[in-house]
Amino acid sequence: MRIDKFKRIDKQGSPLKASFMAIVPEWDLFLRMTYFQKDSGESWFGYPSQEFINDSGEKKRVWLAFFGDKGKPRFEEALKKELNKIMQADSGNCAQSYKEEELPF
Repeated sequence: MRIDKFKRIDKQGSPLKASFMAIVPEWDLFLRMTYFQKDSGESWFGYPSQEFINDSGEKKRVWLAFFGDKGKPRFEEALKKELNKIMQADSGNCAQSYKEEELPF
């Protein structure tokens, strides 16, 4: 597991804390637009999704990547380890891989 294009996000009041690309070289997997979020003591990962409007006119999202029951905990445990290393080492300056126009938000 590797993390690339790490971007710390410090928007006051937002649970979004970082965006990055998760890479699993053994699987030849590159998962862009992965997010780390934290709020009220809870933390979670967000994965790429696509917004659409359903037949009732409601905005919905569909995940572009998802995991089975066995795969997700293993993937997220490895992701947490890598993310912790980066976030502890990041001084707020070191991981500005995204150009501002490339950010999806």
